[in-house]
Amino acid sequence: MYLGFYKLKEMPFRLAPDPRFIFWSAGHAAALARIRATHEPHGGCAIVTGDRGAGKTGLLEYLRQHTAPPAARRLDFPPRTLAEFDAWLHDGDDPDVARGHRMILCDNAHLFHKAMLGALLRGESAPNTAAACIVLAGEPELTRTLETPELATLGERRCERIQLPPLTCAEVTAYIRHRLSVAGANGTRIFRDEVCVEIHRETKGNPRLVNALCDAAMIVACEREVPEVGSAEIRRGLEDVGRLVARQADERDMPVPCAPPDDRVAATRRSVFAQLRLMHGKRLVLEHELARGTLSIGRNTDNDLCIESRFVSRHHCRIVTSEQRCILEDVHSTNGLHVNDRRVRHHRMRDGDVVQIGEHRLHYVDLRDPAAGA
Repeated sequence: MYLGFYKLKEMPFRLAPDPRFIFWSAGHAAALARIRATHEPHGGCAIVTGDRGAGKTGLLEYLRQHTAPPAARRLDFPPRTLAEFDAWLHDGDDPDVARGHRMILCDNAHLFHKAMLGALLRGESAPNTAAACIVLAGEPELTRTLETPELATLGERRCERIQLPPLTCAEVTAYIRHRLSVAGANGTRIFRDEVCVEIHRETKGNPRLVNALCDAAMIVACEREVPEVGSAEIRRGLEDVGRLVARQADERDMPVPCAPPDDRVAATRRSVFAQLRLMHGKRLVLEHELARGTLSIGRNTDNDLCIESRFVSRHHCRIVTSEQRCILEDVHSTNGLHVNDRRVRHHRMRDGDVVQIGEHRLHYVDLRDPAAGA
């Protein structure tokens, strides 16, 4: 990796959200202020929408860590039933849970079915949610779902709708310098202003794509032993992240039907059939949705899911997803692939499976109706 070459203390452009690296663009600072304005004793609601990679999860994690007591709680994925949500809400012995004076942060809210959204926003899911501040963060289809007749009335809850915009050209330049500074660059210029302009043009100001492109370009620059990333390195980096850019553009244009109010939350929404949760020790690194197609996993940045670890092979494994099943296959792993402590080369994934990849673990959550796989 390029840490030693550029004398950095840590990776500056990880895809996993980290509040230490959060950059307060005009849009993100305004969103934070408006969310906090809804945090009131009688319970407000903030609907935060933005494209995938706009920075919604990072904003929620910052709120979770920096909200004054009573503390905030973050729900990463939609619960399957109201009972499951109530169990999560009452987990632990925190007295603030019983009083209900807290902020409930729901990520991936575009995957909630309408019945769950309605119960949550009207305070029907649990007695103590009526006084809580609810923050729902999701992709733009969340807005369309909330505009349907079933959810047109939210009772007495005041609702603030917030759109996270992409970064401007000037903000992309500041964003790159900020992340490098946090990583230990100490003022060293690695990306010239004209290169940052090129990055903005290629990524349309999407923070996730900016991270992916900067990381890929720095790898190329390190291999070529050049102290600054130039246009040639950006063009080479684009080849590595081209699939990520294309997939994200396709998903923005994909029409999304409203999900039916059943207990398997996302099986019919955006054709998402399962979810992966990447863990390192007890730390959640990132979450990834599995739709129809092939997900490549490995250390190289040309993988769909890149795991930065010397214990992970450049192209380690892949998961092939269809409507009926997810198949895990070893590709070219050096240290092997283990599912539930058993070495495999080919494995049909089942709900609750744990895949060991080097020092990391992939927790598999199946969202299909159990009857579909019978």
